[in-house]
Amino acid sequence: MKIIKITHENVEQLGDIMAELHRRAFTIATPQGNESWGLESILSSLSQKGSFALLATSADDEPMGFVLGRAVGPTEKFDGEAEILTIAVDPTNQNRGYGRLLVEGAATKAREVGANKMYLEVAADNIAAGSLYQKLGFKNIARRVDYYVRKNEVVDALIMEKSI
Repeated sequence: MKIIKITHENVEQLGDIMAELHRRAFTIATPQGNESWGLESILSSLSQKGSFALLATSADDEPMGFVLGRAVGPTEKFDGEAEILTIAVDPTNQNRGYGRLLVEGAATKAREVGANKMYLEVAADNIAAGSLYQKLGFKNIARRVDYYVRKNEVVDALIMEKSI
């Protein structure tokens, strides 16, 4: 397993791979009920100040998952903090450590700019992801009712936080 930093130099090459990974990992991922994040959403998120992305690959360089986040350092008025905007692991390769590697990589990246807290949201019915985040030290701090719109239902989002 290894991590590749997504940069301006490789985003065009890797953006389509990230969009495909997200498509495979999610059927509906946004509050508006839109399908998973496409290339345009990924590129738009990466263009925001403080954004970063990491791609996890297998030992033979096969893309397995990615994390997209945002981090800011401390200012006079605010502590530094970070958030995971989205994380996706290919469903056929889940439970093999890629999610853990990506979350830990995101925390390392966030600490590099001075963030000391990290936030994320997870669908309340995503037991596997919620369990992973708890094992990594995230705590539930809030709930967004009816946040994720799916084909035939709505699901709450759990907001989680971790000191990093």
